[in-house]
Amino acid sequence: MMESSNELQKDHRRSIYAAVIILATLTVYFPTVQNGFTNWDDGYYLVNNPDIRSLSFENIAAMFSSFYVAQYVPLVVLSFALEVHFFGLDPFVIHSTSLILHLISTILVFSVVKRWKFSDEAAFFAALLFGIHPIHVEAVAWTSARKDILSSFFLFSSLLAYYRWTDEGTSDRRYYLSSLLLFLCAICSKATVMFLPFFLLVESFINGKPMMRTVREMVPFFVISIFFAGLVIYSLDDAGGLSFGKKFTVIETLAIAGYDIIFYIGKTLVPAGLSSVYPFPVTSNGSLSAEIYIGAGIFLLMTAAVVAFRRRITEFAVPAAFFICALLPTLQLVSFGSMIAADRFMYVPLIGLLTIIAALFHRILEQRPYHHLVPFIVFGGIASAYGMATWQRVPVWKDSESLWSDAIKNYPAFPISYYSRGQHYFSQLKYDKANSDFNKAIELAPNYPHALNMRGYLSAIRGDRTEAKKDFNRVIALQPSYSVAYYNRGLVFAGENIPDSAIDDFSRAIALDSLFIEAYLQRGILYAGMKDYQRATADLSFVLQQEPENGQALFYRGMIQLNSGALSSALLDLRRAYSIGPDRKEIVLNLSRLYAQLGRRDSAQYFFDRAEELP
Repeated sequence: MMESSNELQKDHRRSIYAAVIILATLTVYFPTVQNGFTNWDDGYYLVNNPDIRSLSFENIAAMFSSFYVAQYVPLVVLSFALEVHFFGLDPFVIHSTSLILHLISTILVFSVVKRWKFSDEAAFFAALLFGIHPIHVEAVAWTSARKDILSSFFLFSSLLAYYRWTDEGTSDRRYYLSSLLLFLCAICSKATVMFLPFFLLVESFINGKPMMRTVREMVPFFVISIFFAGLVIYSLDDAGGLSFGKKFTVIETLAIAGYDIIFYIGKTLVPAGLSSVYPFPVTSNGSLSAEIYIGAGIFLLMTAAVVAFRRRITEFAVPAAFFICALLPTLQLVSFGSMIAADRFMYVPLIGLLTIIAALFHRILEQRPYHHLVPFIVFGGIASAYGMATWQRVPVWKDSESLWSDAIKNYPAFPISYYSRGQHYFSQLKYDKANSDFNKAIELAPNYPHALNMRGYLSAIRGDRTEAKKDFNRVIALQPSYSVAYYNRGLVFAGENIPDSAIDDFSRAIALDSLFIEAYLQRGILYAGMKDYQRATADLSFVLQQEPENGQALFYRGMIQLNSGALSSALLDLRRAYSIGPDRKEIVLNLSRLYAQLGRRDSAQYFFDRAEELP
């Protein structure tokens, strides 16, 4: 009877803990649902992604056979497709889903910490800090970081299913198979969770479990991890994002890894100066700054201290191992990207650090029961500070302007931030602000091809074709494989009525990118203007194979057929073009002309009158 009463009390206390965790986390992160999309990868995953427009078999097959921003994340894209299918492309829904996933993951963290043999109180402290920590704002508030949230949900679930299989000695293999399936779902959401089988081996060793049994159990997990590791390397290398020893020596790479670990520990304890970008600390000549080596030195001293006091801190071995194992895939051991760290990379590893902090706090409570109030005041102050910092940081991710302005404030010498904000201004037709940001990006990085290309495109829009061509020529000289620069220069030549040069540039763009639809379209239009109807029809038909509702391609192919006397075919194309763009006067006038040639005077008069109504 006594045991039953104690269990009821424990369940009641845990319910209170869960309610506090959910309420606190929901409070500080609720403003995320008011945010919109940004121009940092959201276009690739959501806004401009044709694969999420419907749940057709073709689209689902594309999700599971495509890379998105050099990552294989089919379940993430599928989750977006489901939201779009039921609710449309609504940022409120997208952000709400991410917030719900974060809330669920936070409760799962409580269960994971309990499985690591820590008290309810330590698990509560760890889960609460996990839920409200400001370093998680990037993962929760950025729609493209859904991969971090979703993969973590599946990872924690997989871990708990595995613990149910091993710790309770159950013979029900469904828990093991569930763990394996959930791990597969996690790695199909983001490949960085590949560390799980390695961690479980380390944990088994720490806890003195039979290693051979764990090794046998982990074989399928390792097979999945190795396969996806190869997939990641392939996708990043194919996108030009990997550097195997191209950037740094082995010593420098290890120093960066040590620095990263200390950097993340520092941001966990004192989450000040959080940013969406963390450029590599380098000197003016491009070598690593002393900051890297100082951080690596601190890591070595910390490692030595852990080894020296290992017998006194054995209870922290499992969460420490989890922290290091979870960080390994992101530590730049294989160099990728232009940034040394990212807040979202701490979404999973943070559990390890927070468990150690929470356990230390609980130890203080147990050792000094007569001073309970002081530690609680300290913990409450830390939690409040974290929560307030999270609340204040969420609006940074409201839109592209606020995001990149914050990045510029934190790192004013990082050219990518100016370029990205310039792109936002360009999309808003704020050309002066866009030009200023592109100029600043080029000032900081004179050979920055993307910024040069956008400045050139902006010059072309403003009618300064000479300056536009200068920038496009520089881009092509710097990066001859830059297909968009050839295309943009081709547009300038077309505007200058130099069709041969324009066609040559469009052809080069197509040679570099065989699915460059706009290049085919513009080349087809030029061929039509030169009365090379055979080549024009071939290009325009290719466009329509890829984009059946491309109004321009339909109009120009219809005009070719009209001028060639193929009136029935012309009628089909021009009617389809009209259904897409009923207010395009040139379409309406030519439909009137076509009906007149067909002898259908009423229809010809109707479209003639319709044209008179249009501006």
